[in-house]
Amino acid sequence: MILLALPQEASSQCIDSSTVAASNHYLIKGAQARENLALCIEFRKVDSAVIAQQDKIQSKLLNELSKKDDKIHKLKRLCLSLAIGLILFIFV
Repeated sequence: MILLALPQEASSQCIDSSTVAASNHYLIKGAQARENLALCIEFRKVDSAVIAQQDKIQSKLLNELSKKDDKIHKLKRLCLSLAIGLILFIFV
């Protein structure tokens, strides 16, 4: 915003160009800061959505691994039982 003084009011309301330039500089910096803040907020929303999606995928993978681990554990027990049974069958 540039204020102009009429000639009769020049002595009391005159603003020099360096003051106007400094004011404009701070207005521009403030607008840039607000824009950067808005971008940061958007990035945070996107990051939160990505993290939530990653958490869902991680949870699903952990469940699948747990199920496979249970199957492997059952298979090991079955093989051990069969081995013991076979040994007992051979020696009895």
